[in-house]
Amino acid sequence: MFEKEKIKSWLPFEKIEPSALEQIDNMSNHPKLSGHIAIMPDVHAGKGCVIGSVFPLYNAVCPAAVGVDIGCGVTTLKTNIKANDVKPYFDEIHEFIINNIPLGYNHRSENQTKKLKINRDYKELISTYQKLYKDDTIMRQLGTLGGGNHFIELQEDSNNYLWIMIHSGSRNIGHKIASKYINIAKEQCSIIKVPVDLEYLDSGYETLDAYMKEMKFAVNFAYMNRQFMLGLIFSKLMAIFSCRQDNYADSIDIPHNYVFVENINGKNVFVHRKGAIYLGGGTRGIIPGSMGSSSYIVTGKNNQDAYLSCSHGAGRAMSRNAARGKIDRKTGELKSQGKLSVSDFSEDMKNIYTKNIDINHLDEAPRAYKNIDEVMEYQKDLVNIIEVLKPIFNIKG
Repeated sequence: MFEKEKIKSWLPFEKIEPSALEQIDNMSNHPKLSGHIAIMPDVHAGKGCVIGSVFPLYNAVCPAAVGVDIGCGVTTLKTNIKANDVKPYFDEIHEFIINNIPLGYNHRSENQTKKLKINRDYKELISTYQKLYKDDTIMRQLGTLGGGNHFIELQEDSNNYLWIMIHSGSRNIGHKIASKYINIAKEQCSIIKVPVDLEYLDSGYETLDAYMKEMKFAVNFAYMNRQFMLGLIFSKLMAIFSCRQDNYADSIDIPHNYVFVENINGKNVFVHRKGAIYLGGGTRGIIPGSMGSSSYIVTGKNNQDAYLSCSHGAGRAMSRNAARGKIDRKTGELKSQGKLSVSDFSEDMKNIYTKNIDINHLDEAPRAYKNIDEVMEYQKDLVNIIEVLKPIFNIKG
């Protein structure tokens, strides 16, 4: 661990990019900070608050310190199927996924939504939010992956058992909730000296309670979103191998963008995790690498300095534009060259089934991320590694 006043970091400060260091400094000077901020070893610059941080505030919530993808997280399922038995079916599985799980900005049709078996109470709750946000697509966003760093992977463990892993969040409703309350926080802090993009909702306002309610909805929506995708993929495996629903060994789901009230040193505070996971009370966590590197199943070592937390992944080593260059979204034309090449990308993915090796996914290439093994080494006082998973199949949004 590396320390400065009000900051405890699990990455040496000299290894943190200047833009992220500036944001960390701003966070450490927040007027509502309670104790210190904990910086995870996958840290990189975000919007106002760095990604890879735990940020405790007293009587205040900072919506930007949760971010726009509220409830984003990772789910995984260990099956009793051998990975080697699945490899001959990769083309079939890939076709099934792209035909049954919308990727990128795509949503479901009404007919596709019916196959998700959404219960009546949850349908009514979603209907309430569709009216509140004047968005009739929220229901159809369930069971959709999204884009960017969201992924579906098949992985194998040391005994050649197959695992399914999915990284996704609350889709557009999480973004809408976050944007609404970020703007409200800016208005409420307009005459207060607060670092830019770290404006907060004070406990004296009803808007804090409203945000917490809607944030929890988005966290649950993100969880349901992952579970629906997981169920669809496992149903395909059951069909291929004629196995039953009980033909799996284990399931884990862990979010990494949220704020909850926790008791720290005898005081209830709002603990924001942005790109960090909670591992208290025997909780098992998932730390995915890049699409070309291992992922880890872990338990926590109850490190109080880190607020019982650890990294949520490898963390970006370079920005999206730095990795792939600037691309015109309308024409697809490359306007400036990035640091990475498609040939390097292909080399790094040579033993992993994927159809995403192209310029549009260069920002997700393995070299755009930190070395996951170094990240794990820096946080060895935070986690116990209980399983190492190697990717064999990958789909990006």
